[in-house]
Amino acid sequence: MLNENKYKARQKLKGGTKFKLEDFINITKPEISYILGFLWADGHIMQCKPGYYSGISFNITKTDYDELANVFMKYIQWTTYIRDCPNSNKQLVHGCIYDTKISKFLKELDYDKKSYISPQKILDHIPEYLHYMFWRGYFDGDGCIHVHVNTKYHNRYQLSISSTYNQDWTQIESLFKSLNITKYKIYRWKRHFGMYSCIELSRVDDILAFCVFIYQNIQTDNIGLYRKYVKYVELLDYKTKKPQKLSKHKGVTKDKNCNSWSVRVWQTGKYKYIGCYASEDIAVKARDDFINNQSSAVAPDLCTISP
Repeated sequence: MLNENKYKARQKLKGGTKFKLEDFINITKPEISYILGFLWADGHIMQCKPGYYSGISFNITKTDYDELANVFMKYIQWTTYIRDCPNSNKQLVHGCIYDTKISKFLKELDYDKKSYISPQKILDHIPEYLHYMFWRGYFDGDGCIHVHVNTKYHNRYQLSISSTYNQDWTQIESLFKSLNITKYKIYRWKRHFGMYSCIELSRVDDILAFCVFIYQNIQTDNIGLYRKYVKYVELLDYKTKKPQKLSKHKGVTKDKNCNSWSVRVWQTGKYKYIGCYASEDIAVKARDDFINNQSSAVAPDLCTISP
């Protein structure tokens, strides 16, 4: 049960629509698919003793909740409380609904096992044309795009989704395959503060492929966290508008955005990206060193090829 002392000095939020199980049995609304994806990431089945209520709950920062409140309250009348986050200036919103029908429904779809299995049952239940919205909700719950800024080299982008140590990533691996994403890594860590795992994309084209899929129709549905969507927009802008300057040295280009020089050479029938360097002279030397150690010749007009 909710610890009232923890929340007694906090505000209780009101609003929402009474839960209708039919909306979740026959899913036709993108908001329902998004909610189910978000709950797969950050939801928690409340299983109580016989005679007590059971239901589902979630925790989210107040700023994110303010952005998603219209989505969350459209089909479920959540009981929501605001509380201060320890050792931080942020506030958290705790949302819960005590309803045995929704609890039973989600348990049948493996929400009580989501820390170690893939969401196959719920994806089979959601119409395929709304799968992108499930993954958008899941990404808003557990995913992020990192931008590693380096004044000497190109910015490096990373998309990751985190979960428990024993998480089964089968379904998202299948999604990546359907999007022609083949370069990804799965990490599992045991640290002094806990155990966890994540699946990670590091190639810009792969990150864009995933984001294009989950953010389809966002201009009309306006569902999701803007702070995560804007990272995709920034990456897309960087990819499509990245100016390059041709060098007199074949295989060397300059990215004006990052003030770095990239090297590409032709090797065994394809272009090979060697790296990026702080100056043109260093890049030329790196290119020459690579060529001297390889039997392949430098292809003409390499400067127009992106890594």
